[in-house]
Amino acid sequence: MLLLTLGGVYADLDVYSVGPLAGLWNCTIDVGFVAVQETVLDAGATTFNTHSGRFIRPTRVANYFFASERANPIMAEILATAMSRVRAHPTAETQDDVILTTGPDAMTEGLFGGPPPSDALPSRTRMATRAEADLAVSHHARGGWRLQFEAFRNGGSYKW
Repeated sequence: MLLLTLGGVYADLDVYSVGPLAGLWNCTIDVGFVAVQETVLDAGATTFNTHSGRFIRPTRVANYFFASERANPIMAEILATAMSRVRAHPTAETQDDVILTTGPDAMTEGLFGGPPPSDALPSRTRMATRAEADLAVSHHARGGWRLQFEAFRNGGSYKW
């Protein structure tokens, strides 16, 4: 909510700078929102998320790092999507619950303005590839919670 009110950069606690952030804005358009691709499926591929009952678009947006100018309607849409999902799923019992409610799925749907097939980026939005983002920030535990969950589900444990 601070980004909606004040604007700025959000980063998870395990994200740290490895280079100038300015490279993420290095483009020819006036940027009001910067996101990072988390996953890109093969061209034309879509998958069905049985937990959410929705098709997942080919490009999924990471939620560990993003930036927004203040009062950006994209940020407002992402927050509205997350709040709606939290109200519909008030407890997070599995990793899918987190991904669905406040994680990459909510971020992706909020950014693209709804469920597929809307795949066009909003105006004044910059989608950095993971390779571009890796020049500016490092996500120490990228996917670490997934590894922890899988280890736990299989009867073991996972250490960083």
